[in-house]
Amino acid sequence: TGYEQEARVIQLYCETQKLNSMNIKMFKERYKIEDYIKQVRDQFLLRQQQELAYLRAARTISSGNLRLFVDLDNKAIRLYYKDKELTKGEGLGSFFLINNIWHDISSSEWQITKEKDALRLKFFWKSFDLIQAWKISFKENSLLWQIESLANKPFNPETIKFGLLLSDTYKTF
Repeated sequence: TGYEQEARVIQLYCETQKLNSMNIKMFKERYKIEDYIKQVRDQFLLRQQQELAYLRAARTISSGNLRLFVDLDNKAIRLYYKDKELTKGEGLGSFFLINNIWHDISSSEWQITKEKDALRLKFFWKSFDLIQAWKISFKENSLLWQIESLANKPFNPETIKFGLLLSDTYKTF
C-alpha cells in the first residue's frame, strides 16, 4: 500500500497482450494534477462536441427555413421549420401490415448517405428480405421524397402506407 514508506502507490491492471504503451505523468503539487485533469476533460468534451456536429451535419439537409434531420439514436426522420419541429414520433415513415402486425422503419436496419443536397436512406428488414431505398431532398419550399422497394422473396402486405407524422399542433392546413 505504500503506507509504511509514506508514499503513494500507483497500480495498473491490464492484459499484457493489449498494452502497447503507457504514459504516466507525475505532479508535485496537487493543484497541477487537478488542472491537468480539467484540461484533458475539456479537450475530450470539445472533441465530442465536434464529432456530434459532424454527425449531425452528415444527417441533415436544409433549404431556406426547412431542415430535415435523420435521428439515428431514436430511429426518426424529423422535419423542422425555422428550427421548430413539425413532426412527432418517427416523422417520415413507411408502415405495412402483415398478419395483423404493423411494421415500420424503426424495426429495420438503417443506412444513410448524404449527397450534395439530398439524403439517401436504405432500410433493411431481414425477416421479410425487404429493402426500401429513399431519396429525400428539398426543392424550394417542397419536400421531395422518392421511395423504391425491393423484395427478394414474396412480400404481400395487407396494407402499406407512407406518411409524415405531424405534431398535434397541425390539425388543419
